[in-house]
Amino acid sequence: MTATASNNAAALTGVGASVLGYLFGPLADRRDAVGSVCLFLLVAAIGIPAYFFVFGVKRDGTVAGWLFEPALLKRVALCLAGAISTAFVLILVQKLFD
Repeated sequence: MTATASNNAAALTGVGASVLGYLFGPLADRRDAVGSVCLFLLVAAIGIPAYFFVFGVKRDGTVAGWLFEPALLKRVALCLAGAISTAFVLILVQKLFD
């Protein structure tokens, strides 16, 4: 089974990245070895799914203008929109119950 980049997968990747950042961000913010390891794991847990589900893995090689491909730009926008809206909801819930 190969991972294919789609609009739904990109939006869910943004939601997952926002939730991971919200939950494990305070651990990654520490100034010791545990914080460094948590930061590395957090970047890997966000970056690897983003590579597969937002950028996609192309088997046919790289095309010169791949950065300006409209489908890729749409997936990146959906990923960012999912992350921003999820972060907004999580912060709002935290403020309501704090």
